[in-house]
Amino acid sequence: MNAIKALALSLAVLVAPALASAQVDESAKAILAESAKAIRESNGLSFKSKRSATGMLKDIIDSSGEVKVYRNPSMAKPMALVNGRVKQPAREDMKLNVMTNGSIVQWLDWDKNLLVERPAADREADGKVKLANQILPQVFLDEKPFEKEMNSTKITRLGNETIGGEVCEVISISPNPNASVTWAISAIDRLPRRWVQSTGEGDKQIAMMVEISDLKPTPMSAKDFDLPLPTNFTKDVKQPVVQSSADASDSAAPVVRAKVGLEAGTPVPTFSLTDASGQTFSNDSLKGHFTLLHFFGTTFKSSTAGLEDLQSIADKYQTQNLKVVGMACREPSDKSAKDLFSQRLITYPLVPKADSILADFKVMGFPSYYIIDADGKVVAYLTGAMTRNELAAAIDNALARK
Repeated sequence: MNAIKALALSLAVLVAPALASAQVDESAKAILAESAKAIRESNGLSFKSKRSATGMLKDIIDSSGEVKVYRNPSMAKPMALVNGRVKQPAREDMKLNVMTNGSIVQWLDWDKNLLVERPAADREADGKVKLANQILPQVFLDEKPFEKEMNSTKITRLGNETIGGEVCEVISISPNPNASVTWAISAIDRLPRRWVQSTGEGDKQIAMMVEISDLKPTPMSAKDFDLPLPTNFTKDVKQPVVQSSADASDSAAPVVRAKVGLEAGTPVPTFSLTDASGQTFSNDSLKGHFTLLHFFGTTFKSSTAGLEDLQSIADKYQTQNLKVVGMACREPSDKSAKDLFSQRLITYPLVPKADSILADFKVMGFPSYYIIDADGKVVAYLTGAMTRNELAAAIDNALARK
């Protein structure tokens, strides 16, 4: 049986070049579907994970750790525990100890000697989960793993590769000629062993990758996900406040929450800023074309993770009269954002100091995005990390209305 399987794998390598020309290789799509099923049915998994990069990001992206993931049909969402470290340029590596079950997030704050617990919707909790996702690929937590990948218009099987002693089948998803995502899926247990995202060509190519090792099914329960309280640590727990209708009627005054984002159809507030080239960027700059504003900060790493995706969008939609503009906020220095754009080969316009318009635009988190029409009116406000496909879909919807 093993000999037959080895022969089948060898033959697959030989036919891979012929399959590469297909837009959607059904055998590759089937492998992703099998991997999705293996992830959903995995119950308990433990593994080591390492994220790194090549090109301009080589000395910037560096994180590693140990991961546990627990799925159970009775649970609304999987539980995950990540213990590791994340590189911080020019600073000591950040120790990362994060647990999430989809409704609450716990983490250790080593600077303040606290075990912190917050609702998953809390902004700080969301930031910790995004840091953990540098080590834990999101596919292990998705309700429908590989759903977006399997809906791609170009899926190719590249052949086989041995990773950590495990024979893997390598699948490529290429949304455009200058970008691709590859997954290496174990031929034995059908679980992922490597993820690579590449953008650019030749000596300008940049790739980010996550390598998974020592992956094994591990019997688990919810108790395995309790973060131990280190010596001299105290707990800082905040649960969501649930107010009953009776409490609300007896309250002296209603709770007023700040509204985030401008509503669709709202004219953009009057503003005038200076972009990185010294030119004025104002309301007049928006007229006559659609604009995607990306509010980010170099100190908020999750808000800059998709810069290459935005560059691809800027290139793709240039002929459809859409401009992408980076709006840098909360910067440690005047040149931080400029240096980042230079390092990452980002060429669309940059406004290095956009803090003064955050209040008027009702932006309270990074990343945030505005799609603005040719008349200077808001078409859509989006917040939180988004994939290139999600942004492209929002842009297509906006352009379809014009």
